[in-house]
Amino acid sequence: MKMLRLQIGLLVVMLGFTVARAKTIECPGIGVPGDTSISADAVDKYTNVAITDLSTVAGWTFINIHSRAVATGLCYGQAEVEGACLLTGMVYERNVNHTSVYVDIVSTGLNGNYFVGNVYGMNPNYTTHDWQVLDTRNSDNTGPNSFFLSYPGSYQFHIKAYVNTTPCELDPEETETVNLTFYVGDGDEETAAVVNGPRRNTFFVRRNTPLFENGVGWLKNQSTVL
Repeated sequence: MKMLRLQIGLLVVMLGFTVARAKTIECPGIGVPGDTSISADAVDKYTNVAITDLSTVAGWTFINIHSRAVATGLCYGQAEVEGACLLTGMVYERNVNHTSVYVDIVSTGLNGNYFVGNVYGMNPNYTTHDWQVLDTRNSDNTGPNSFFLSYPGSYQFHIKAYVNTTPCELDPEETETVNLTFYVGDGDEETAAVVNGPRRNTFFVRRNTPLFENGVGWLKNQSTVL
């Protein structure tokens, strides 16, 4: 009889513990929304001269694609303590995880969609770090992205940033996409047929020597504006 009472007592305690656990409340973090934005531009890799959207350049022009992505906002962590939600002291920053660049090419050589590269934030010791502002003109990241504009045709670049939304899930998780389009021409009729599209802010680079004559010095010495 005593054994039966003991077993019943243990069962009641276990049931009470289960009910108590079932009543444990959830304590989501407290989110503070912020901004999300991105901008991008391109420059000649060797002269740092700006190459504006919809410009036409000579073949084998080496460019750097710069971007500046911003993701702000905070998440204050909470935890359940004796049935109440209390701040834990943990603060999570909404920040930029990385930027990503792809290019659509229609040319006399390459054609298709290609991955150009990602840019990640980093510390002075080169370990990865996520920043609220990821600017490829700063030294705290792996940027900028570089690309050879080679064959005659059109090159449309797509630049986007991806965001860490914190435990508070502060959307959006990515920025809008910035598009930059450049054309490569060689002045002949065949190229004119391939390079079709609007021509604004156009300039040409003229090369008066064979491509690899005197090494690649022409890349560094060539004037970028006719």
